Amino acid sequence: MDDLDHLYPAHFAELQHRAERAMSLCGVDALLIGSGTQIYHFLDDLPQPFRPNPLFRQWLPEVDAPDCWLAIRPGSKPTLVYCQ
Repeated sequence: MDDLDHLYPAHFAELQHRAERAMSLCGVDALLIGSGTQIYHFLDDLPQPFRPNPLFRQWLPEVDAPDCWLAIRPGSKPTLVYCQ
């Protein structure tokens, strides 16, 4: 676990750098990445197992909740909108 504690900040910084570069090249101000939504069976109250968006999971591997968003803006820390 110590390795992950050491490696994750570098991973996150690299993702931030790549996102900022992509936003600069595309001329956009922000990037929103959604975790996905919970899917239910037709006429049933039992949901299917939730599988987060892999692009969202790349940034936040421990967040396993539907309807969350990550807002990324150049020069700022990303903002997590966590819906419960």
